[in-house]
Amino acid sequence: MPASFPIYLNACSHGLPSSGTLTRMADYLAQEVVKGSVRALEDNAAEISHVKSLAASLLGSDVQNTGFGVGTVQLWTKVASHLPMLKGRILVSAYEWGEQVRFLERLARPTDCEIEVVPNNPDGSTDLTEWAARIDEDVIAICLPLVSSVAGVRTPVNEILDLDRPDHTVTIIDAAQAIGRVDLSDGISGCDVLVATARKWLRGPRQTAIFSLSFHAQETLGLRAADIEGADVNVALRLGLGMALSEVFDAGIDTIHCKIERLETQLRTGLRDAGFEVVQNGSETVGTICVRIPAQQKKAVVHSLEAAHIVAKWPDAQSDEPFAPYCVTQPLLRLSPHCYNTPEDIERLLDALVRA
Repeated sequence: MPASFPIYLNACSHGLPSSGTLTRMADYLAQEVVKGSVRALEDNAAEISHVKSLAASLLGSDVQNTGFGVGTVQLWTKVASHLPMLKGRILVSAYEWGEQVRFLERLARPTDCEIEVVPNNPDGSTDLTEWAARIDEDVIAICLPLVSSVAGVRTPVNEILDLDRPDHTVTIIDAAQAIGRVDLSDGISGCDVLVATARKWLRGPRQTAIFSLSFHAQETLGLRAADIEGADVNVALRLGLGMALSEVFDAGIDTIHCKIERLETQLRTGLRDAGFEVVQNGSETVGTICVRIPAQQKKAVVHSLEAAHIVAKWPDAQSDEPFAPYCVTQPLLRLSPHCYNTPEDIERLLDALVRA
């Protein structure tokens, strides 16, 4: 990354697209200038079609059951709005994204359906016995984030979906903080709906997202992938997404994961050596490091990061994950490096925090 660029440590919000992804979009728009949109679309039709095959391979799904959208919440709420809101319960993880939980609560308000948040163990890890005890014949849906947003807690999705559940139950997985970082190419057994923004670890353009929809979900919800996807396509964004997907396959998710993990290890060690408290909910985290900052120091930390040209995130845990077992008496600073970061970036961040 050029020296004039800020040190960007906010991949959990938006992983910076590669120069190849940005150039692919720019090249297509240049074609439109010269040829017009109709001819440019025709000339790129095969590549546009191939993007769906790449997305299906990433999610471990069939091409006909895979589609695109503009964001996780847009896709998630579209699916959830078709749930049969009969007398029964929708089970939700304590780490579910707040906007999605609030949507379900509004949806259920005039019905006999109840939204039930399944609590975690005291240390924040998932309690499988709680899930097993709550999955009964009246469960309409099960909603889980594969990786949480605020602290990157990985949910044992496979173990939960292996539990006995009614045939009519629809399982909805939010993988926004996982795709591009966690290998999903073999699919998730028992997953009916998987939705994910592509602008985070996948480094796709903004307003790109992908989803998969099982045949069971299509039958239960009365939806096809095409009903969710819509007919209109922003071709430049679609081609940019295709480039981002190709780059992930070329690099290999395991390789990407190992490079980021080295930076995270350096960051965690440096933070702890400097006396900062890193949030650790459960035994496994993916993709983010969340630090507690004493309230009286937040202003100084903000100024120090700005002076060092470092971009990070101050999540609002009470709004983002209102049922998660966080102690929110102190501000949380979320740091999420990606492949474009370097060990020197981490050292500059640590220096800025110590000087604050």
